[in-house]
Amino acid sequence: MWRHRVASIAVALALIVALLPIGQIGHAQDSLQAQAEAYFGAGPRTIEAAALFENLNDGDTDNDPYIISLRSAEDYAKGHIPGAVNMSVKELFSLDNLATIPPDRQVVVVCYTGQTAGQATAALNMLGYEAYSLLFGMSSWTTDPEVFVSRFDPEKHTNDFIVETEANEAAGTYSLPDPLAVDVAGAADAYFSAGPKTLPAADLFENLNDGDTDNDPYIVSLRSAEHYALGHVPGAVNYGLAELFTPEKLATIPPDRQVVVICYTGQSAGQATAALNMLGYEAYSLLHGMSSWTGDPEVYVNRFDPAKHANDFTIDTEVHLPGGPYELPFTVYGAEEPGAEPAPEQGEAPAMVTPAQNCVSCHIDQGTLQELAVEEEEVVSEASSGEG
Repeated sequence: MWRHRVASIAVALALIVALLPIGQIGHAQDSLQAQAEAYFGAGPRTIEAAALFENLNDGDTDNDPYIISLRSAEDYAKGHIPGAVNMSVKELFSLDNLATIPPDRQVVVVCYTGQTAGQATAALNMLGYEAYSLLFGMSSWTTDPEVFVSRFDPEKHTNDFIVETEANEAAGTYSLPDPLAVDVAGAADAYFSAGPKTLPAADLFENLNDGDTDNDPYIVSLRSAEHYALGHVPGAVNYGLAELFTPEKLATIPPDRQVVVICYTGQSAGQATAALNMLGYEAYSLLHGMSSWTGDPEVYVNRFDPAKHANDFTIDTEVHLPGGPYELPFTVYGAEEPGAEPAPEQGEAPAMVTPAQNCVSCHIDQGTLQELAVEEEEVVSEASSGEG
């Protein structure tokens, strides 16, 4: 019996190894980390509503971006940016849905306030798309409350929680956690299918003041060193976003603790949060950033202001359907392209194809491999419609 079980495990592992490209086993973290470092090293991609409006109305349709609305179907029907297609963030990263995004066009991702769109934008860029998150979402495109539905409201979202000015240093060197999958596509689908992780300021304050320091999260502040010094959430450690995803900086984040990421308004923190989760951390973006933690303008520095950031641009109520399928801008081995011809008969040489779906190699993580070897062994704070 024991020998039979060992033989079965060996066969299973051999099958997985055969399906995985050489060098992927044991290097999933390296691959995802390198993609994150490359993207964030150049700075997160965002676009202001005025710049998008100018692009769409410059008389040249050839340079128009592909616009993805992550809002609920109901709110999309009330009005959206002209040409936008509607997609649930929970379904966006299936390979079939990714194949509806033209890889040769810029992509603009839109939600309500930019929080969820930011998370999706980071993953799309790590996959090879040139994607931008609309700053402040639909609340920057229109002032019509029937259309934007939800936006940052100081009366509703701002608190006056305690801040500290003492700097906190990163301590310790930790092993990096196992990523959610062996490649970016699998990790993105695994994370977003459960909904992006965000956290209201009131929940973080309650956690930090419940008398139990063992459950305190590790807090990452992505604001400038100057603004961090003016005041930050107690215990927060300051990081530069451009360096956060280097192996050295990631090794300072404890993988066995929840992580809360904070910026000014939640735009950059959202992007970093998505990548951290794909890398295997349990990370949450603080909704609306420091502008939800404190009402002191000397501390929050910057927040959404309708008088400054909201516009009255044209909205569209026509439903636009996704196109494609298009070739994906990333490579997965040993699987069929969405909409591709049937696989070759046995005896024909296996081919590398781009893109892929339902591939064992892109959805088996290191934890699964370990479980096979021994034969044992979220709180989503907002609706998956794209609120944030």
